Amino acid sequence: MKTFMQVKQEWSHKTSMVERSVDPSEEVMVDIRLAKMKYLFLLKEAKHRNISINRMS
Repeated sequence: MKTFMQVKQEWSHKTSMVERSVDPSEEVMVDIRLAKMKYLFLLKEAKHRNISINRMS
């Protein structure tokens, strides 16, 4: 199971790669959207449960 910080880093890394890419494929763009959705879901759950982000690593 990935930690919150791992999910965030994965999303950041994928976004950074696409920003440097000339013509990213639709599959890559979908993968980035999925990574972003995972991150935002975990962030929302942490806020809902009053969990400190620093303790979610």
